[in-house]
Amino acid sequence: RMMEEVTYEDSDVYYRFIKQFADKHDFDRSPKSLTEITTYTVNHCLKWFNKGYEAAGDEYLWWMEWKMKHDLLLENGKLFPIVFRNIISIAVLNKKDPAWINNVIKTYAKYLPLEHYDTNLAFAQGLYQYALKNHKEAIRFFLIAQAKEEVIFNCIIRRWQWMSSYEYDPGDVDVLLNHLLAFEKYLQRYKNDMQHVSGVFTTFIGYATKLLKANKAE
Repeated sequence: RMMEEVTYEDSDVYYRFIKQFADKHDFDRSPKSLTEITTYTVNHCLKWFNKGYEAAGDEYLWWMEWKMKHDLLLENGKLFPIVFRNIISIAVLNKKDPAWINNVIKTYAKYLPLEHYDTNLAFAQGLYQYALKNHKEAIRFFLIAQAKEEVIFNCIIRRWQWMSSYEYDPGDVDVLLNHLLAFEKYLQRYKNDMQHVSGVFTTFIGYATKLLKANKAE
């Protein structure tokens, strides 16, 4: 029922029941099905966070901490890159303590698959620097983080790079507009790979462009 409800508030009724059960029960005595159910609770949180519910991001991080506590974050001794990125990204967006973010990076980056290590570590370090408001350093890390053949991830990197550049110097309008133009061309070049998610990035480019033009008009 949690996954079937069409509103966040209605689905949250069922979600709270599961969270309360997980929070109050001794993990060693909890049914094995509880760990299987976490797949649904995590997806529930991601679904609503991506729809704009900030509280769902906090709930996602709660489950990640729950998994860390019970040694359930890794799969066969490895951490999926998408999980690593989600944890750090949501932590930054929801203004989690930068010390917490840094600790997660130091603790779990080493479990990334070797072929994804450098890119994902650089991306996470860029996010950490962004959280610290060290935007120039964040830009440097995002430039390092180039994901080969991962178009969507590259778009995510480009978006954070632009945000860092804007925070660093919002008055450099021409350069920021050029970045958006290059971003738009990148989307067009890989439109076949972006069919289901391109709208997210085109919306970002549109609002960012309006923001810059408004600043320039002032």
